[in-house]
Amino acid sequence: VGQALFEAACRSGVTSYFLERGPFARTFSCDSKGINAASSFVSQYEGYAEKGGSDGVERFAQHYFREAVSNWPQPDQVRSRNDFSRKHGIPSNKIVLFFPSQVDADANTKVFSPLFDSSLEALGAVSRSLARRADEVFLLAKRHPMQSGEDADYRSAVRGVGVWVGKGSIFDFIQYSDAVITINSSSAVEAAVLNKP
Repeated sequence: VGQALFEAACRSGVTSYFLERGPFARTFSCDSKGINAASSFVSQYEGYAEKGGSDGVERFAQHYFREAVSNWPQPDQVRSRNDFSRKHGIPSNKIVLFFPSQVDADANTKVFSPLFDSSLEALGAVSRSLARRADEVFLLAKRHPMQSGEDADYRSAVRGVGVWVGKGSIFDFIQYSDAVITINSSSAVEAAVLNKP
């Protein structure tokens, strides 16, 4: 519906803008192209960062993590990596890869992740690709707070390579993992801010 309205407005010569949730919680972007990652905001930021202007973005991001700002209610954070690892059964000798699940009906998921029909399908593909390295890596997958569906299928998808967690602070998962794997999630932006691949 939104795309049809945009195209009709363009044919009529009406200037149109998209107001979308921004890359960080409680932020929004207004753009003439729309759909977050394809917007002009991204290319403008890349040019800004290349000129050395990313210090302000980094300060904002550090504040964001310190204050634990999220679009969704988050449980309390744990005190340390050891507490986090104990809570989720993470072996200390493994590389921790975090997979934040996503709401399947999200427009960004549909547009930017066309290879997968669902988070479960993507998680299954990641799990299968990691199976041969299960002695080196641990897949930590987390339910999205607004996600529907049964946890049993997700638990089954990670069996042998990691765990599926229903609840926990997204900030702990990002902070205490070594890398983030996602089909589409603001968690990827948040991880990048912390220099996590």
